[in-house]
Amino acid sequence: MAKMVSPKLTTWQQNSEELGRIAAEQLIERIEHPRTTLPRHITVKGRLLEGETVRQLG
Repeated sequence: MAKMVSPKLTTWQQNSEELGRIAAEQLIERIEHPRTTLPRHITVKGRLLEGETVRQLG
């Protein structure tokens, strides 16, 4: 949808494949070990795709 908007939006592109893999692994872990699985903070790498909605400040 961001491709159709004017001005071109700045967006964050994340690795959807890695995000899905990690989510599936976490779901399986919770199913197999429901009482021993602790919440975790997981970071999935991504990159900023600059559009026309950002500019240098200062």
